[in-house]
Amino acid sequence: MHHRLRVILSFLSMATVFSLAGCGFINVADLTPTVKKTSVLVVGPNTWLKSAQVATRIAESPQGVSVISLGTDGVALSSLLKQIENSTANSVILIQPSAKLMQLPAKHPNTHFYLVGNSTGVTGKNITSLTASDQQLASIAGYIGGGSTARGQSINILPGYTVPSTVKTSVVDAVYSGAHAAFSSNPVQWVNPPVSTTISQGVWVVWGTVPASDLSRLVTANQKLVAVNSNNNLSGTAVLASYSETSLIANGVEAALNAIYHHQSLPSVWNVSVQFQLNTVSSWQHQVGVSNYEQMISTGTLSPTGFLQNVPSVSTAQSLHLPVPPTLNTTTG
Repeated sequence: MHHRLRVILSFLSMATVFSLAGCGFINVADLTPTVKKTSVLVVGPNTWLKSAQVATRIAESPQGVSVISLGTDGVALSSLLKQIENSTANSVILIQPSAKLMQLPAKHPNTHFYLVGNSTGVTGKNITSLTASDQQLASIAGYIGGGSTARGQSINILPGYTVPSTVKTSVVDAVYSGAHAAFSSNPVQWVNPPVSTTISQGVWVVWGTVPASDLSRLVTANQKLVAVNSNNNLSGTAVLASYSETSLIANGVEAALNAIYHHQSLPSVWNVSVQFQLNTVSSWQHQVGVSNYEQMISTGTLSPTGFLQNVPSVSTAQSLHLPVPPTLNTTTG
């Protein structure tokens, strides 16, 4: 009985092989798995891991990438380090890590670490920092603001923290360039807090979290705002668009997971894609126009300061699929 069963099973196995091979011969060595299997550890504060945007990116990780999330809240550093070091992860994604956690890459040179969020300045062959470029953010903010200012108004940048002079210069240049791309030649001003009671009419780029008293003055004066990484309470205000740190973390995690899946070697610093949440934009720009500008800036197709010197010609804007104000003659360049 057992012998007969073995004969039947052998016959079925051979039939399966021939059905797969047609009339040819199957090389078993060619039957390699098509799904890449790798283990990734995502370490960060629960605030980020439980964020809907970040959790969605982790849940939608590429097929074959196994992700384990490890929260840092309420966990002793020694215990946390032990859990990370004892894991079998091929790669580790650290979300806004502390200086202590950034000692790990040097101890584990064969594991690649992806640093998402604020950079600690630690570099190494096995470290990739994923962040948003200040110039990219500023250029897009300038583009949105430039399309929403009337002639003679200004685009005013209000910082929520002390900004180095070099960063200040690069941000102003990028805002100018973005405004020019929106066919605006209005001035760009850097306004250090506190905000004067005499408000410069136009669009205000809130760069970071600003004092509540300053924001209150802008709201009272019915100013339009573009918020960049601001934790201010902006409900009930005329916010044209905003970019949040949550977007940075979510896009950074997604970029890291994709790089891991594709075995892509990223440079030591990688700028994640930038998308603002749009509440309202000028009627001629439309959401599609802003999205096209964001994509060109994020992918490097267009430099954040590409139009620093002048507004583009109509033909140049059209070639870049950027909208043109209806007041301009679209038949000439």
